[in-house]
Amino acid sequence: METSISASPTPTLRIHKDHPKSQIIGSVDTPIQTRHKSKMVEEQSFMATIHQKTDPALLQFCLFSCFLSQVEPKKVPDALQDPCWVEAMQEELLQFKIQKVWTLVDCPKGVRPIGTKWVLKNKKDEKGIVVRNKARLVA
Repeated sequence: METSISASPTPTLRIHKDHPKSQIIGSVDTPIQTRHKSKMVEEQSFMATIHQKTDPALLQFCLFSCFLSQVEPKKVPDALQDPCWVEAMQEELLQFKIQKVWTLVDCPKGVRPIGTKWVLKNKKDEKGIVVRNKARLVA
């Protein structure tokens, strides 16, 4: 009961650093494109398509409005330029008047008035989408 099993020799793997030109797809002079770069190209082409099919003035207004709703202004003059923030500030002052917790009076001589500061925050839902602009006047 002698059986002989013939085994093929172990295949060897050859790694070539320089491939022949016949195996290269495309031009040799063009750089390689990674997945990250191809994603950036897709995003840029998407924006270009939107820009071509939309009135440029309308597109700029929409992009500005979308960007502005996400911004928390650092200074009061910046907030006063946006109607949403002006409305939030008016709402805060109205609450002071309704609850009768704050009244404006003339400052007596020799007395330093209490300073106030506006704190402006975006209130977001669980998905991170801005739901409301909140303005608080603090002493």
